[in-house]
Amino acid sequence: MTEQVNHPAHYGGNVPHETWKCLKAWGLDRSAYVWNCVKYLSRAGKKDPAKELEDLKKARWYLDRRIEELETGSSVEVNGRCRKCNEPVPSGFRECNGDGSHPIL
Repeated sequence: MTEQVNHPAHYGGNVPHETWKCLKAWGLDRSAYVWNCVKYLSRAGKKDPAKELEDLKKARWYLDRRIEELETGSSVEVNGRCRKCNEPVPSGFRECNGDGSHPIL
């Protein structure tokens, strides 16, 4: 049986360029959107070759969310809920405090 928890082959195996090691070294752990985008790009088709297109679409989904966040200066989802904590937010807020509060700037 192949290793599926520690250093699985579709993440690069136990090598210096294993996906999570690169993401951490590049400082991409500051944004879940960017982290997931690069993760899906780096392993596209490796876990399951039949799902390469699905992996690329997932990467695009995460990239689109990050671009939207940067363009609007907000972490509001279209449905009016915070992307970070999933709580309803007032219009005009720009940041999540992480405790369910959302100051209006």
